Amino acid sequence: MGKEVGRRLRDFFARFLLIQDDLGRALSCCAADTEGSEHLKEGIRLIHKRMEDLLAQQGVKRIEAVGTPFDPIYHEAVLMEEAPDVPENTVIEELEVGYLFQGILIRPAKVKVAKGT
Repeated sequence: MGKEVGRRLRDFFARFLLIQDDLGRALSCCAADTEGSEHLKEGIRLIHKRMEDLLAQQGVKRIEAVGTPFDPIYHEAVLMEEAPDVPENTVIEELEVGYLFQGILIRPAKVKVAKGT
């Protein structure tokens, strides 16, 4: 794959991931007690899953972050928090999913990292 094609694909996936993020946020905000909200939630979940599958088929992989050592190449530390039961510099929460396209970083995962006491 030529550099120009690779750059265009990465740019496309980066924009596509913004939609995926919005669907994920919409899914987490659906109120369970609103009439019809379960159907809405299920519909959003199915769209989110279908988009996730499409990305995977095209070689876009999620960066697994929680529980791994902080790596500035793949993670962007947004917050630090004391976590006595977790080794220092371990990712304890993922605030935004990071992705790779054929091993090339599309965007880093935004994470919360354990700091020493």
